[in-house]
Amino acid sequence: MIKINLLPFRAARKRENVRRQLSIGLLTVVFSIMAVIYFNMNLNGKMATLREKETGLRNELKPYNEINREIVLIQKKTNEIQSRLNVIRQLEKERSRPIQLLAEVANAVPLNRLWLSSLSEAGNVITLEGTAMDNDTLAVFMTRLEKAPHIEKVELKSSKLQHFSKYKMDAPSFLLICNTRFEKPQHTEGEKPKKETRKRR
Repeated sequence: MIKINLLPFRAARKRENVRRQLSIGLLTVVFSIMAVIYFNMNLNGKMATLREKETGLRNELKPYNEINREIVLIQKKTNEIQSRLNVIRQLEKERSRPIQLLAEVANAVPLNRLWLSSLSEAGNVITLEGTAMDNDTLAVFMTRLEKAPHIEKVELKSSKLQHFSKYKMDAPSFLLICNTRFEKPQHTEGEKPKKETRKRR
């Protein structure tokens, strides 16, 4: 009977399998590294392209940014001019206010029957002091004031009979409070309303 020793053959086959597995593992590692390198290079190329596009867009936007800054400056100057115009209009309105009030009060005075001694203004309130020939004359004066375009709510605060020895007569002196229809002036903080006093005989 012939006996054959197969151990060397098995060992050689086993070594071949190990070499094959090592080759496959090495090729896999090499392929993975090459794939990573490829994707990295591809990604870097895309990023470089995007950076170039970004730079180009920023360069294109520069003129528009300059225009936007000019627009902002123009809007700021326009607002400043509008604010100054509003102040001028308010000043013009306030300047004409006392003249209108004086004209309306003067037109309401019964000639030669009523005399004003003072007129003062504070905000939307005017105070009138004077003397009338009689109570009927004072009533006529108050009615005329209430019909004036910029005067309303005329209120008699006090009335007392006063003797005038020079003319040898008694006449009522009065104090009237009137509200006006003008818009209330807007004063800055700490600023007091202007008071105007007019004396008339």
